[in-house]
Amino acid sequence: MKRILFFLLVLPFSIPLHGQYERKLEQSIRLYNRIKVQYELEGVSFQKVEQSLEVADLLLKEVIKYGSEPESKSARYFFTLKELLKGEMLFRPDSPNRLLGEQLLLGLSDSFQQLDGSFFPVRYFYEDEYFVVDYDDFVGARFRYFAEITELYYRKGEFDLGRKYARLALQMGTTVDPYLSFFLMTYLLDMDPTAVEIFEYSLLMVRHYQSMEPTQQQQLNEDDQFATKALYTAFDQLAKDSLTIAYLDSTGTISAEIAERLLPLVGFDSLATLFFEHAAIKHHPFPYTRSWDVLKLLDHYQHYPAAKQLCQQISTQTPPTACYDLQRLSSYFAKYGEPSLAQKYTKKAKKCTKKPRKAATLAAPRR
Repeated sequence: MKRILFFLLVLPFSIPLHGQYERKLEQSIRLYNRIKVQYELEGVSFQKVEQSLEVADLLLKEVIKYGSEPESKSARYFFTLKELLKGEMLFRPDSPNRLLGEQLLLGLSDSFQQLDGSFFPVRYFYEDEYFVVDYDDFVGARFRYFAEITELYYRKGEFDLGRKYARLALQMGTTVDPYLSFFLMTYLLDMDPTAVEIFEYSLLMVRHYQSMEPTQQQQLNEDDQFATKALYTAFDQLAKDSLTIAYLDSTGTISAEIAERLLPLVGFDSLATLFFEHAAIKHHPFPYTRSWDVLKLLDHYQHYPAAKQLCQQISTQTPPTACYDLQRLSSYFAKYGEPSLAQKYTKKAKKCTKKPRKAATLAAPRR
């Protein structure tokens, strides 16, 4: 998992007098920033900064308890970041305290859930300036934290919790981190999902892959064979699950909705048509214009029984003035082995086309 980074947006606003807890908050932030730089740029060990972390811990707890509401709020935000940094340092590969680091990281889940959009903005004084952190500045870090603990729970085999945090991350939007989003979907498909979840996650993965930039797709294909294999497994799963969905979908409505979601994806015409077939067989009431599009797909991919059934449905909606559509029905019925219906709609089409000519003849002036 990528290391979580935090970006702060600087916005000036009115500066009140600095109280003792504001100064303590500033002191704790200074300690946090210094330790963070030492860890990320110099790889300092936890043991070398443990005392500084304890000082920051005491300062932040004091501000949380006794500071004003804005000060307490900012302190809670930085306390969470400080605990995250501590957990990452303890969990690093060469740390003798990896288990403690893992427990600390997993224990921060409630805090990160609370740091949602309603919690922000966070304001604080630092180095003679005031800063504002908006949710947009923090959402990437929050996403990566949930992705990180998803992986931890996945490796521990605690799939219920793994699914929970993967969903929490993806609810924030796959555009926050498209690359990590794809891996979260592979975890979801590999953590004992139900049959319905398998279908939903497979569809989500395929749609997300299609939405990724070509460079991102290329990076994914080159960097991780597991991810690429998971993608093709998702393709196959969608086709297999279509039969299950069809069995459960008594009205064809679900099948039609799935087909409409698949159709815009490049290369998914045949799979979409499979779901359109289920919908047509269940007499799903397609809108008239859309029904012709579906019929064209069913015919193209040779789902003839469903196409024939859809023809019969369309025929009940086709007005006698729709000459071209009547002729199309005749052609389709002839193709699907219904000569009497083909003849019937040929006659209707001819009658339809004759009416305007007759009217034109009556209206023509005599010479």
